[in-house]
Amino acid sequence: MDAMKSGGSLTMRVSASLDWRNQERQGVRTTIADSGTGMDSETLRKIYEPFFTTKNETGTGLRMLVSAQLVERLQGDLRISSTTRLGRSGTAFSLFLPLELSK
Repeated sequence: MDAMKSGGSLTMRVSASLDWRNQERQGVRTTIADSGTGMDSETLRKIYEPFFTTKNETGTGLRMLVSAQLVERLQGDLRISSTTRLGRSGTAFSLFLPLELSK
């Protein structure tokens, strides 16, 4: 919502999926994509660093770090793609969680 102050689209898709890293692992993939301002490559590189934030007044810079750690503990995968290209800007988060945890 913060990235789409002038409006835009927000799409969420949930579907059965296979793990990108192991095509035999079944799970659920949730993809959330927006048509907001997008993130530049420097922001994408720093997104998981502790205390990195683009929200100066309200951000602690811990949300993505904690999210990544949680996804890892659940043996899932979180991928982010983003572009700031004029007329095509936006960000997509794709989260895979397995149906069963490996031992």
